[in-house]
Amino acid sequence: MIAALLLAAGESTRMGRAKALLPWGGVPLLEYQLGELAGAIDGELIVVLGHRAEELEPIVRRRGARMVVNSRYREGRATSIAAGVAAVSSDAEAVLIASVDQPRPRSVFAGLIAAHRQLGGAITRAVYGQRHGHPTVFARTLFEELRRVSEESEGLKSVLRRHADGIRDAELGDPIVLVNLNTPAEYSAALAALRPRPGDGATGRPGDGDTARDG
Repeated sequence: MIAALLLAAGESTRMGRAKALLPWGGVPLLEYQLGELAGAIDGELIVVLGHRAEELEPIVRRRGARMVVNSRYREGRATSIAAGVAAVSSDAEAVLIASVDQPRPRSVFAGLIAAHRQLGGAITRAVYGQRHGHPTVFARTLFEELRRVSEESEGLKSVLRRHADGIRDAELGDPIVLVNLNTPAEYSAALAALRPRPGDGATGRPGDGDTARDG
C-alpha cells in the first residue's frame, strides 16, 4: 500500500492568512486536499500540523486522517517531513508527500500512484510538459533518509539529488501539478483559472482542475 503525507504546519507568512483555511471548492483547502487524497490512496493518510494546530484539528478528525503535530514547525518544512515520515506504518511500500498549498484533484494523486507502480523507480514526481511539479512519491527504501532531512541540507532536494538516477517523471497531462498558492496573487489566479466547484472536496468529486488548461 502507498501512504499519503500532507504537510500543513506552516505559518503562511507570504499569504498573510492560514493557507489551510483558504476556501477551495466550497470547503477549507485542508479539507479539500484530505478528501481528494482519501479517494486516491490505498494506505493511511497522515497530516502534519503545527501553526494553529488546535484550530485545524477538527478538520483532520472529520476526515478520519491521522494527525502529527510538529512542535518544530518554525524551523522549516524539513522538520514536518521528518516528523510525518516517522509516523508512516511499517507496511507502507511508499509515501506520497503533498503540501496543503498545492491543491490537486484525486485524478492527479491516483495517476501519480499508478505511475509509481508502473515505472518502478525509487522516486516518482508529477510533471507537466518539461516542468517538474508536485506531488512526489518516495519508495520505502528512502524512508530513513526522509526521516533525517534538514533545512541545512535543503530538505527533499537533498534526497532528490542523491537518487537522481532513480527518479521517474510521470506526465499526468494536467497543468495543475505546477500550481502553488504562496501569495494572495497566486491564490486569486488559481481560483480564476481552475474554478473549483463548491462542494468538490466535501463530496469527493474531482474538481475542475482535472480539465484545466491554464495552471
